[in-house]
Amino acid sequence: MRAFVIAPLATPIVLWIGELILDYPGHVPFGLTGSLFVNLAFSLPVAYVAELVLGIPAWKGFARFGITSPFAYAAVGIIAGMVPVFFLDDKLHAGLLCGLAGAASALSFRALIEVRGADSTGAQTL
Repeated sequence: MRAFVIAPLATPIVLWIGELILDYPGHVPFGLTGSLFVNLAFSLPVAYVAELVLGIPAWKGFARFGITSPFAYAAVGIIAGMVPVFFLDDKLHAGLLCGLAGAASALSFRALIEVRGADSTGAQTL
């Protein structure tokens, strides 16, 4: 349960860092904390919806087939991160950041379930 709550928090953090690097080098319009809160307000709800709609079914499929590869989790995270991009104007710029944020969230999820020593199905993780 902890992984489902904590892992999506990686999304606004990655988007915030990407925004600072790519959009505002040397100047942040809302300040560092203001910019972070804007990212939290807009991207965190999307991250939780993506987790519910795409992440949980993928995780159940991974558990059913015994898939524990971090590359598989990252690939699904990239795909889940790219879905909201279809509703944005700047598809290339946003797509790269959203894909990276999705991968970070998925890998965070995998790391959090691995910390327990076994995933929820009882299968040992690699």
